[in-house]
Amino acid sequence: MSQALYRKYRPRSLEEAVGQEHITKTLRYALKEGRLSHAYLLTGPKGVGKTSIARILAYAVNDVPYEDNASALDIIEIDAASNNGVEDIRDLREKVLLAPLKAKYKVYIIDEVHMLSTAAFNALLKTLEEPPAHVIFILATTEVHKLPATIVSRTQRFHFAPIEPAKMVELLKSIAAKEKVAIDDGALRLIADFSGGSGRDAVSLLDQITNSANGQPVTAELIRSVLGLPPQEMVESLLENLLDGQVQEVLSLYELLLAQGVTPTALINQLTRELRSKTPGDSSLYELIDQLIDVPRAYDSQLKLEVVLVTFAAKRSHGDKPSDEPPKPPSGHPVEEKKPTPSKKEAEKKATDKAEVPKVTPKSDAHKEMDEATWNEVMAAAKASSPTLYTVLKQAIPHFDNETYVLTLTYRYPLHQKRLEQARYQKMLTDLLAGVLGLAPRIEMILNRNAVRHIPEPDQIDVSAEKILSDQSTTSTVLGIMGGGETVDV
Repeated sequence: MSQALYRKYRPRSLEEAVGQEHITKTLRYALKEGRLSHAYLLTGPKGVGKTSIARILAYAVNDVPYEDNASALDIIEIDAASNNGVEDIRDLREKVLLAPLKAKYKVYIIDEVHMLSTAAFNALLKTLEEPPAHVIFILATTEVHKLPATIVSRTQRFHFAPIEPAKMVELLKSIAAKEKVAIDDGALRLIADFSGGSGRDAVSLLDQITNSANGQPVTAELIRSVLGLPPQEMVESLLENLLDGQVQEVLSLYELLLAQGVTPTALINQLTRELRSKTPGDSSLYELIDQLIDVPRAYDSQLKLEVVLVTFAAKRSHGDKPSDEPPKPPSGHPVEEKKPTPSKKEAEKKATDKAEVPKVTPKSDAHKEMDEATWNEVMAAAKASSPTLYTVLKQAIPHFDNETYVLTLTYRYPLHQKRLEQARYQKMLTDLLAGVLGLAPRIEMILNRNAVRHIPEPDQIDVSAEKILSDQSTTSTVLGIMGGGETVDV
């Protein structure tokens, strides 16, 4: 059985610990100068190195090399989650009086110490107040607020911070290189973001993704497929329609995301992250974030999220938006009337409206042949003019017949096909095709659940309305894994 990566690459020295330099620097100095405390308290979120550094410190104070499978009789680890009674601590109090068998210090590592009972804390307090000179305690916890103040005050406390994304990426890249795993920077950043600052979670996720890839290069698209994460452009489109009060658009995009296997929790995480950057000056967005946070606790989170999104969009459509009107001056003090400065969103919308469809003068007696390059031009124009249309087109497998001049779009899911059958999007697509090709082909749509899409990478499509790339390459779409669901695009 192969060893899990998070265990294989667990730090074995203070120098190898990632993201906690403020702690390791202090501990190295204390070890060098021999200024050791009788009790240490390591606090912080899960997976950031508390237990690893506790073990490293336990071996370092005894000047013994640390290995992951090392066993030392004078270093005792206690899991407070399962040994939290007063009798367990009374037994500990009796054993601490015994001198170490071989080492200089007898070190007790008590993990998840907040799980001790009140009586157990009281029993431990007596030992912490008057510890034998040969004993060192290292307490670790994710919930320091549950510890009595009397316990905290008798320890030297170190708070572990979540690992910064940049340092997390460096750690993952180093492990991937040692394991000979081909993975791009976008995938590494996505793993770092999804791990929430937990090194253990990030390395475990890399392990899971590597196994799922079956020797193929790991991409952000594959990770989104495995984790059921929504495509970023669909989240942005959903948020845009939410803020504009487009109820039907919101509902349709939500259905598309569910059809792709996106879970309500994953969508909420993405939405709240985007909303937090837009909240200043709009209290209604804070209210929406508050409602989204409560969704996972609902009996039917999928339905609850739909209700929250549609209700918010409906309110916005009826004018529940931040006012752009300037404050009125006090009576008797007239001021020159000024036109309100357009908001950033209004300016972007105005610019998008002007560039809704790139204008190309149709040729009267000639037109371009349809191929992958011209299809990429159409996709770029769609992304510049309508995120919704672009999202729906990305789900299609195009087939070009230049003899009959017919464009066939094959879909795996009826939701995508039905969206494109709407007159609004039919006209928009026809105009885009005419603008790029010089003559719009006849469009036919087919439903095939076994179809496999081949699409260009997102960074190969220039979204600028002024410049549309004409030479594009395509990459194979990673097949849906973890249950065979449809893959999603980055």
